[in-house]
Amino acid sequence: MTHTYWMDWSAEQEAEWAQAMDALIARYRSATPTAPRVGGRAHVGPMPQEGISPAAWLEQVQAHGLDHLAAMWRPDCLGHMTSPLPGFMPQLGRLLVALNQNMMKSESSAGLTRLERETVAMLHQRVFQRSARLSEPQHDQVEGVITGGGTLANLMAMWCARKQAFPGEAPWWQQLQQQGYRDAVIIGSRLMHYSFDKASELLALGSAQLLKLEVDAHGSVDLAQLDQTLAACQRERRKVMALVGVAGSTDFCSFDPLHALADRAQRVGAHFHVDAAWGGPFLFAPTMADRLSGIERADTVTLDAHKQLLTPLGCGVLLYREPQRSRDIMTTAPYAVRPDSWDAGRFTLEGSRPANVLYLHAALHLMGEQGYRSVLEKSVADARHLAALIQQHPRLELLLEPVGNVVVFRYLPSSPDWKDTAAIHAFNVRLHKRLRNLGPAFLSRSERVLPGQSGAACTFLRAVINNPLSQPQHLAQLLDDVVRCGLLLEAEVGDGQTAGRRDVVQAA
Repeated sequence: MTHTYWMDWSAEQEAEWAQAMDALIARYRSATPTAPRVGGRAHVGPMPQEGISPAAWLEQVQAHGLDHLAAMWRPDCLGHMTSPLPGFMPQLGRLLVALNQNMMKSESSAGLTRLERETVAMLHQRVFQRSARLSEPQHDQVEGVITGGGTLANLMAMWCARKQAFPGEAPWWQQLQQQGYRDAVIIGSRLMHYSFDKASELLALGSAQLLKLEVDAHGSVDLAQLDQTLAACQRERRKVMALVGVAGSTDFCSFDPLHALADRAQRVGAHFHVDAAWGGPFLFAPTMADRLSGIERADTVTLDAHKQLLTPLGCGVLLYREPQRSRDIMTTAPYAVRPDSWDAGRFTLEGSRPANVLYLHAALHLMGEQGYRSVLEKSVADARHLAALIQQHPRLELLLEPVGNVVVFRYLPSSPDWKDTAAIHAFNVRLHKRLRNLGPAFLSRSERVLPGQSGAACTFLRAVINNPLSQPQHLAQLLDDVVRCGLLLEAEVGDGQTAGRRDVVQAA
């Protein structure tokens, strides 16, 4: 076997490999799903001295990696923010890998660098309500970048905010003191994404400098508390580095009042960032677009294309209202991403990046505005239908009227012995574990203080209606599965008797 064997596959070998992949995909998509298996003992063996055959590797990976998959391609998979992909995506993945373009520098991506700029510009026009660009783009700034996901986009936005707040050459904490401040803070609601916790730590601010405010009954940030916090920051010489607006929270799909936040950010001179990783695509949905009013005033906006824009994982977007702001975090190197180049890598937190822009460019063009409109409007209608079904069932409790397409509810055991908060919490934790092992439907679980409430957090089941394949019967079947499992669990623990109730609490 020559050292180039794995590089120099013939057309026949590549075709055989493609057929094997097609057969594997078909097998798993047509099989009866099993519950995803996590944890347990890992299969660890030594790295082979010589490469094994493709057939042997396929057998191995099926036995140890593909035996219990999440059935993300099924119409009854309704638990997470990942959906089935449009039919044109899998082959695009093969194209992307075969070309193996590196979007860090134009020398290794050529025309795809221009394609990325054009794709980002298309989203920029929609989000910031700009007319079609008439002038040529400038090489020393960008309207936005494609990132590895929404978390990276949020990290970059906070990095940009810090650079704007402290633009000098001295360390930022020295500039902070020179400006007369005691410390710097990022402010948002308690429903903002956990990526801002990461950003606060990575930017050397610390968790105490991430101020999380209460929300109202709709899940929107409490403006009265925000005003009190801003006033306190001024009194205590705390610089408001960034104000974060949430456009589609991960737990409830709730929206902050973006115009009101933009007004306050402008008043205190803070960077205004809108995390629209989940809710941004609702700009294409007439029944939801008003929730995003004010997003055009943000300094930066995060979108996550691998959520409601239906691209594969690893495709986030950061947009700048004013492209020159991208220069704040521009970084160069002598061997690549040079100052006078067209390299997109000058403006990204990542170095080497795959050409995931192909996925987004294809989706925007092949689906178009009408395609997205139909998918998103359907998801909102399905969420309201599911909420109505929950309200009709005596064993289920709808915890919040859905704002968009996330529905939160819980199971209520029948016995009076199960009516206290701790018992209901424990029961729903165990119920979710049972549902997870049942398959094929998929719900997620969260634990939050509900919007408009105080006190202990509530454990709830969470249905994310982000599956274009789902039909009304799948929603009904999902609830049937929840109730069936709940009844079985009640029976197993003595139908609410004290001893059984204690066992469930301990097991949870």
